[in-house]
Amino acid sequence: MSEVKKYTISVWLKGNNTPFVHRTCTAYEKGSFYCVCAGGIVFKYPLVDIQRISELYEQNTRKFQKVHA
Repeated sequence: MSEVKKYTISVWLKGNNTPFVHRTCTAYEKGSFYCVCAGGIVFKYPLVDIQRISELYEQNTRKFQKVHA
């Protein structure tokens, strides 16, 4: 089984200027919900109510490729 990467997720709902921020979590889509699993709790956001989502990965978990000119 592969290692599960944890990251920070911010969810902006329609009509809300302040995001819901979840740290050290994972996320997935299930049916019509965007699900965030943090601290043993699953937060379910209806996809139709989401305005924007941002996912912040730790620098050391991302794979970077060098571009040769």
